[in-house]
Amino acid sequence: MLWNKTILALVLSSAWLAHADIVATTNQVIEKTQKAEKPLPNFKKITEKAEKTAEKAAKKSAESSAEKSSKKVTEKSVKSTAEKTVEKSVEKPVEKTAKSAKPATEKASNTATEHDSVYRLNFASPSKNIVCGGDVLPAYGGAKGVSCYVVQMDNKPLIAKPKSCDGRWGNVFELGKSSQANLGCYTDTPYSQNPRILSYGKTIRGDGWYCTSLSTGMKCVNDQKHGFEIGRKQQVLF
Repeated sequence: MLWNKTILALVLSSAWLAHADIVATTNQVIEKTQKAEKPLPNFKKITEKAEKTAEKAAKKSAESSAEKSSKKVTEKSVKSTAEKTVEKSVEKPVEKTAKSAKPATEKASNTATEHDSVYRLNFASPSKNIVCGGDVLPAYGGAKGVSCYVVQMDNKPLIAKPKSCDGRWGNVFELGKSSQANLGCYTDTPYSQNPRILSYGKTIRGDGWYCTSLSTGMKCVNDQKHGFEIGRKQQVLF
């Protein structure tokens, strides 16, 4: 009987130790499992954070776009206003100048069409070595008289060039309506490029003077009997 009790005690002791080992092992496994597991992510917080980030980015983008658009509109408006102001300020003086110059331009245009020079009467010798203009047009002063230019001369000027003359001298002869004939100081020759050819023996009359074409040149006389007779080889004042 005692032997049976001893065997039973040993069996129970072994069973208890086995149970204890199982419990310990189980606890260790649970502890390791808990350490190895990571907490699940909080998707709600992540979503909220992403939404806030996206909202900030959208807001910033919208503000940037609005700022750029506003800047472009402002620059365009300023540029347009500046261009209009410049055009307006430039056009007005030009129009005003054109308007004020219109009568003079029309007058000069008519003058050039009719006369091609500053003289009312334009004529030349048959050889075209002597070109003349008589009675200055009102647009250029309206002086009465005649002026003739000898293109080629074989002799020196009749009168020495005065110190007061800064231009050319010796080829231009002038005769006023009532004054004596003289040589003219000139810088250009404002005679017609297409003058009337005054045939030999023919006479043309102006305001207080007349000129006759000669085989030797041209003779011009005013109402006071002053004048000149000029040609390539010889020139005379009287």
